[in-house]
Amino acid sequence: MHSYKAPRLDGFQPIFYKTYWNIVGRDIHDMIVASFTSGTTDPVLADTLVMPIPKVDNPMSLKDFLPISLCNVLLKLVSKILVNRIHLYLDSFIGPL
Repeated sequence: MHSYKAPRLDGFQPIFYKTYWNIVGRDIHDMIVASFTSGTTDPVLADTLVMPIPKVDNPMSLKDFLPISLCNVLLKLVSKILVNRIHLYLDSFIGPL
């Protein structure tokens, strides 16, 4: 994850977690382990905000905007861990592209 991505709904950029990992890392690790153990996550982590970003100087219609999703950094972290764990098996799930 790029360190200075736009702040998420929780207000934190990835740089916060990188800078203060020595303080917050254990709690994040425990949250991720609990998520994998229970098979659930806190629903607040899944909150995502879709923001329209103008593609032109004077946008007049929806096609003049590019939507971006502002997802919680912790949700992205859990997602990346899941993908890294199952990437070897993805071809058998969805087939080669």
